[in-house]
Amino acid sequence: MMSFNSAKPWLLLLAVFVAGAMVGGIVTRHIAVRAIEGVIRNPEIVRTLVEKRLLRDLDLTPKQQDSVARILKNTQAELTKRRQELRPEIEKLLKEMRQQIAAELSDAQRAKFDKMADENLALLRERKE
Repeated sequence: MMSFNSAKPWLLLLAVFVAGAMVGGIVTRHIAVRAIEGVIRNPEIVRTLVEKRLLRDLDLTPKQQDSVARILKNTQAELTKRRQELRPEIEKLLKEMRQQIAAELSDAQRAKFDKMADENLALLRERKE
């Protein structure tokens, strides 16, 4: 059996590993959230990335590039229009879902849930602007 003194280096190594994994997870989540917020604020980013990837991976001719850019831009405009048309219905469904979930939670859980939901709503409102 290993003595406590001989186990200290292993425990320290384990603690460092666990701390590193936790910090890595937090940093990764933060980066992902910022990336999603960026896309929500500026949907053009996705269209531009898709366009660049198609150009790179498919070796498009200049004529094809123009056509693909036009198609992507028109499709994005149509998607934006349809999202706006559906927004009231979606917001109603989300509100009902939030109320149903809140009804299942304790007071402490509900307070945390309301804060989380409010943060998500703030992101959606930013996108509308």
